[in-house]
Amino acid sequence: MEVELTGKTKSQPTVRKATAKPQRVELVNTDKRNGTIGQTARPFETDLDAWLAKGWTRKSAGNAE
Repeated sequence: MEVELTGKTKSQPTVRKATAKPQRVELVNTDKRNGTIGQTARPFETDLDAWLAKGWTRKSAGNAE
């Protein structure tokens, strides 16, 4: 199998990725040790596991099942 090399390459289309902002989640305090019960917080989604371990819960979206 022979391949002819011409020295020309096809330029690849450049795709720009949109810089996404870090997503935040809304949590509600359910543990008195964290402060006032019912207090809300909006931490980054990357820190969610640590917040849930400390007694915070996700705020209901209202229409979630």
